[in-house]
Amino acid sequence: MLESAYKACLIYELQKDGLQVKSEYPIPIIYQKIKLECGYRADLLVEEQVVVETKSVAALNEIHLAQILTH
Repeated sequence: MLESAYKACLIYELQKDGLQVKSEYPIPIIYQKIKLECGYRADLLVEEQVVVETKSVAALNEIHLAQILTH
């Protein structure tokens, strides 16, 4: 299935369990004490504490690790 379908199902299940979920949560970069909105987005932010990056791929690779480390 598409990543968006898995993400929609995951959001449903998390909210059904009473958790607060924000989708496509913007993540700014702090550069020299200045907050820059540059387009990073976490797929999900759960309970203001856990970043969830959803993937629908045959295998994870280095670019996926780099993406989550950036977040």
